[in-house]
Amino acid sequence: MGAQADHYLHVNLDKKAAREAITAAAVAWPKLAEAQNATFKKEIEQVAADAVAILKEPALPELKTAAVMQGLIKNAPAPAGTEADKLKKGLEEVINPADNQGGLMSFRLLAPFASILVLVFGIIWFLDRRKGGYKAEAIH
Repeated sequence: MGAQADHYLHVNLDKKAAREAITAAAVAWPKLAEAQNATFKKEIEQVAADAVAILKEPALPELKTAAVMQGLIKNAPAPAGTEADKLKKGLEEVINPADNQGGLMSFRLLAPFASILVLVFGIIWFLDRRKGGYKAEAIH
């Protein structure tokens, strides 16, 4: 189900807006990382490096793009109201609608399997009913 959600996320992602948002964050994040503690700085620099790596590819890769965008959002190195916060919100505006659509599509693919369960348990109920239904038994 997760693979389907990731696939449809990529299908519904606005590639141009995603590339622009990733580029802006990849440039801004390393500069803003300087003011962070060593551990957080390392995470910010790593996700920025991952962003630069996918931007070098001619087409945004299916699984890596969403992972990088979510990593950039998670590791946004700035408090609310700053320029980096605006970049983070820009990333969210690009990925959230596609992420929602991916989840919806994966659910649509999974939901019909519930009818199989209804059929199986319906047959069990019918066979039990044909044998006379539920009968209480005493334990001695």
